[in-house]
Amino acid sequence: MRSVAKPIIRLQAVQIAFTIGVVLLLIRAVQVQLVIGSRYALEAAEQQTELNVLPARRGTVYDRNGVTLALTVERYRVGVAPNELRDLESDAREIARHLNLPYREVRRRLQQSWAHFHGPFTSVQVQPLRSIRGVHLEEPELERFFPDPDLARPVLGLPAADGRSAGGIERVLESWLAGTPGSAVVLRDRQGRRYESPSRLGAFPTAGHDVYLTIDASLQEIVENSLDDALQRFDATGGDVVVLNPRNGEILAATSRTIDGRATTNVFTGVFEPGSTAKVFAAAALLTSGLATPTETVWCENGEYVTDHRTIHDVHENGWLTLREVIEQSSNIGIVKLGDRLPPDVLYGTLRRFGLGSP
Repeated sequence: MRSVAKPIIRLQAVQIAFTIGVVLLLIRAVQVQLVIGSRYALEAAEQQTELNVLPARRGTVYDRNGVTLALTVERYRVGVAPNELRDLESDAREIARHLNLPYREVRRRLQQSWAHFHGPFTSVQVQPLRSIRGVHLEEPELERFFPDPDLARPVLGLPAADGRSAGGIERVLESWLAGTPGSAVVLRDRQGRRYESPSRLGAFPTAGHDVYLTIDASLQEIVENSLDDALQRFDATGGDVVVLNPRNGEILAATSRTIDGRATTNVFTGVFEPGSTAKVFAAAALLTSGLATPTETVWCENGEYVTDHRTIHDVHENGWLTLREVIEQSSNIGIVKLGDRLPPDVLYGTLRRFGLGSP
């Protein structure tokens, strides 16, 4: 009896242990599937997929005649799996030729399991490599390109990038040029390699708008070169030039330079007194308000006029001048004496009607 009972007890013990194991397994399965399953699913999705932002192509900037001043181009980085190449020697020569790299350097890198050529390279360079098995092109990077890097740079500025603030037209027209980025989900295998999936495209990027400036690129180049020559000829510390269309105020060329060749934004940001140009507006206020006539004369003190606050000088020792002659001779004394007739609000109103103080 004892010899028969022992196997039964062992069998029952095994059954109990198996039942406990199955119950624990079921409990664990319920826990994984129902309790923490969503967390595991999220971790798996994060490991297997990657959300990529698809940058939008920035709008192109043209001059008034359609000459390209700034545009966005695609730049590529190239990866090569040497074990996938059909003919290592021949393909290495093709890669070196199209990427404009030394053949020995390319051949040396291809001795590794994976060769990465940073570049970045243009679409023209990488296009012939697309047919070579083993060559893998990374997602293109959009880069801002200026065909003539020095032409009108303070005017054009740069888009914001890598912590650098934007400037010039690139900043002022940012909302117009930038466009809207898109998005896509990229699949990844366990080795980290990415695979595009057309069905997982979230949104296409929308390119930015193109912009045509009033700037004339040819005139801008002439102005910049002429200003550089003038600074050297007259040993000046700096200079500004603005060329306007007098009919509508369009800016055809604008530049500021310093003696060391630096281009600045002083032509837009520099503050200076209007000087003798203000005399024309004062004369206009006198005429329109009826406080003077073109032929009315004023004594110009032979070139020196002492007031309560200061002494005013003229370049010429003028005597009696008409208002017309005051403007012709640019007489400081004559316009000061006639301008004393103007109430401040009348002069202010005239300046505002001419657009001074407004964009």
